[in-house]
Amino acid sequence: MQDLAILDRFYGAICMGDLDTAVACLTPNARIWNNGIGMALSVDQIRPGWEQMIAATKERGVADIQRYATAQGCVQQHVFFTRDQAGARHGLACCLVVRIKEGLIDRLEEYCDIKSTFPLAEGAPVERRGK
Repeated sequence: MQDLAILDRFYGAICMGDLDTAVACLTPNARIWNNGIGMALSVDQIRPGWEQMIAATKERGVADIQRYATAQGCVQQHVFFTRDQAGARHGLACCLVVRIKEGLIDRLEEYCDIKSTFPLAEGAPVERRGK
């Protein structure tokens, strides 16, 4: 079993908009796969997309985390939420398959259906929050 605290650190940094800390949670050769892209990208390739998401949102967070440990990392389900520049909150259900190597995230596979974003009510439970 792997120590999964690195995943909390990674998402905490993403939620706070701290990409340097988020990237420090990844191995130098980490690959990030997203079903919307359909291919695994390097950190240098995915970072501009993360920067755009942070610039376009006033708030980001993760709620309703369900995590199931595997021999190499975990499978995680959660709701990723954002508050857009107009102030509206949106949720996106996600499923991740995560591989951890030597205490860092080595591969992150994101399964999210962008077309299925939903309005998220004020006061919905949130485990981690960033501005």
